[in-house]
Amino acid sequence: MESILGKKLLFLGGTPAIRKVVEKAKSMGIFTIVIDYYANDDYLHSPAKRIADESYQISAFDIEGVIRCCRSKRIDGIFCCYSDSLLPVCLQICEKLK
Repeated sequence: MESILGKKLLFLGGTPAIRKVVEKAKSMGIFTIVIDYYANDDYLHSPAKRIADESYQISAFDIEGVIRCCRSKRIDGIFCCYSDSLLPVCLQICEKLK
């Protein structure tokens, strides 16, 4: 089995629920990147950005913008949860990135 240590995981959204997942991923040695439409210093609405290794102000619904980020940062995986509206978006991004 391939090690996840050092892999890059992109999180769609920076909600308090996602923050817990980001914390767990970091504890496992995963490099974390959080994106959403809130400003990078808006930790009230996007607390996961405070603890992520990197964060960007890109709406998850900006599919081409997310794809550019994934390619430039060489993302290994994408994570979304707690939002049914993001599931189809995540699927489209993953399909386009293969």
